[in-house]
Amino acid sequence: MTALTVHYDRAEPIPIITPAALDDLLDRLAADPRFQQFPVMVSLESADGSHVLEILIGRADLSILVWHRVFEEILTSKGTVAQPDDLAYNLGGSRTTAYRNSAVPTDTAREAARQFATTGSRPTVVDWQEPIVDEPAAGQP
Repeated sequence: MTALTVHYDRAEPIPIITPAALDDLLDRLAADPRFQQFPVMVSLESADGSHVLEILIGRADLSILVWHRVFEEILTSKGTVAQPDDLAYNLGGSRTTAYRNSAVPTDTAREAARQFATTGSRPTVVDWQEPIVDEPAAGQP
């Protein structure tokens, strides 16, 4: 396993050194009523800080993943399940709108998190795409 640092909401960073510890933490966050009401984006950062996998936690029906290779690349999971147009989440205490067409099954997202924790590399259990951002309506900033 690759050592990780986990960040979510405004909590102190949490070091994770085993896949079981990562599963336990994600299970606890998924069961938290606050995050069931308003999902939270959890960042899994590699020990050297060069790679981050973000996973949406709190919804039983879907999750999203965002991959960062620092200063080089940002990708999002390629959606395989229906995603609400207004999907948003808590990112560091701020409401953030999800990238479009990025929803995958929760089990698949959790498998991706375990794969990242084990390999330190971008997970291969999902397809990846450039982030799709909603364009503002005409006349909107």
